[in-house]
Amino acid sequence: MSERHAIYLSPPATHPLAVLAERWLGRGSGRPSLGGYPDTTLEAWTAEPRRYGFHGTLKAPFTLTPGRTLDDLDQAIAALAKGHPAPPALALEIAALGPFLALISRTPTPALDALAARCVTELDGFRAPPSARDLARRKPETLSPHHRALFERWGYPYVLEEFRFHMTLTGPIPEPGDRDRMKAALTDLFTPVLTTPLSVEDIARVSQSSPSAPFQEKARFRLLASPDLPTGGPDS
Repeated sequence: MSERHAIYLSPPATHPLAVLAERWLGRGSGRPSLGGYPDTTLEAWTAEPRRYGFHGTLKAPFTLTPGRTLDDLDQAIAALAKGHPAPPALALEIAALGPFLALISRTPTPALDALAARCVTELDGFRAPPSARDLARRKPETLSPHHRALFERWGYPYVLEEFRFHMTLTGPIPEPGDRDRMKAALTDLFTPVLTTPLSVEDIARVSQSSPSAPFQEKARFRLLASPDLPTGGPDS
């Protein structure tokens, strides 16, 4: 079975940040033209994040282990979410992460890090061992010994103490000059929707029907309301 699932932190589809980010990635209409680059270049630079959608990963994509169902998974996510306080709102900024550009938090995110760690560890019983294709995609021979150990144990190398929350906006932009230029352009584009910190009230399960298909949100799960957040409605 080629269907994969992941746990994301992402604003609701109607949130101004989500609307703009999906337009930028080419999943919504009217991609902005930035930096004086041709549309074909922007299309190439956003190809990989476009497939995954606008998000911050809490548990990386995985296939279900035999004998477990999506209902089982959704019930487990719902139980985790109901028992975990919503992290503080995120003040976001554009940054370079190696050759990529992404939105990151301006300040440390220990509460969010703890939520990601719970998603990784407590939902791991639903993750089937990586396939040969998964192993080849990750190129484990290029990983450090520590990252390889995390990959072999949890199916992804950047988890637990190696986790850093980010919401990817581009694939690799090899030339530093191009990267700096796009960082400035994306900062100008996104600043109007970043003036208010992003509230974190729920998490989402997304799914991909085949390796080439885009990930799509399938369910949202409300986190336990923190004292500084209004009480929301029932889980999706």
